[in-house]
Amino acid sequence: MIDFKCVLQHFGLMDNINIEDEKTIRMSCPIHCGDNPTGFSWDKEFRRWRCWTRGCHDSYKNTLSGFIDGMIEQIGIGATRKDIINEILSNNKNAIVKQHNNREIKKDIALTEYTDLKISERQISIQAMKWWGISKKVIDKYLVGIYPNITAGRILFPIFETSGRIVGATGRKIYYSKDSEFPKWKHYHIKTNNILYNIHAFKPKKNSIILTEGPSDVLKLETANIHNGLALFGDNIGEAQIKILNNLGVEKIILALDNDKAGRKATKKIGETLANHGYKVEVMCIDKYNDIGETPLFLLKRNVFEIKELCEWKKSL
Repeated sequence: MIDFKCVLQHFGLMDNINIEDEKTIRMSCPIHCGDNPTGFSWDKEFRRWRCWTRGCHDSYKNTLSGFIDGMIEQIGIGATRKDIINEILSNNKNAIVKQHNNREIKKDIALTEYTDLKISERQISIQAMKWWGISKKVIDKYLVGIYPNITAGRILFPIFETSGRIVGATGRKIYYSKDSEFPKWKHYHIKTNNILYNIHAFKPKKNSIILTEGPSDVLKLETANIHNGLALFGDNIGEAQIKILNNLGVEKIILALDNDKAGRKATKKIGETLANHGYKVEVMCIDKYNDIGETPLFLLKRNVFEIKELCEWKKSL
């Protein structure tokens, strides 16, 4: 019988344990990357787990096997539950680490071939997975990480043009406060009002796209198997970005900007601008959450959100 702690160790979650006694283990829920330090519990006697904040145990079985299934889906690794259990039982960590390192080296080489940013080594950004719920599979695909030779203090999102060539990057400061002298986001080698994030890989769905504020929102959608997302790099839209949209030939644009006061103001302004350019504009309503990054992954996967036409959405303000 596999001990729950062995599973936590396998997924690198031992440091997440906040409270442990004879009966339970309490921590933040790793399934939805929650921030409630006691929002997840493991019952040692009955070998059952529960997510008290978002009810993730309702989406997966509350057994150890269900927990493993949830972690596999959250991280996005190409392995089955049986694979994970066999790896834990055999404790074959050296082979896993070697395979992982070889894969990362290949990605670093691929990145340096297409950019003049001098990069030596990419470090996997666990913060990106925790903050926004982006799977490791998507992080690897988009080469998101920490690049020490550029800046060790930011999570970097390389930016690709349509051909797939990297033309720059945008970076989010890892440790940030409003009093910081450094900006929260910093852009490298690009003018953000001239390009859309994910333009190289997005796939229109039913002749429509989802327009978000930032790269992390797009990658959260990708994690949920929603592949028609593009990002503006903020809450404004430039003429060059509208020209890019015109060249795509899509008819409908779904706005999924932040759900705060500034985001709603931007949704109204950008929506009216796009409508004037002949687009059918709709709004993704995430009323209970601040943005796509905070929206639970299982809700996005199940399309459990309301889409309203722009005029209807404005009436509800």
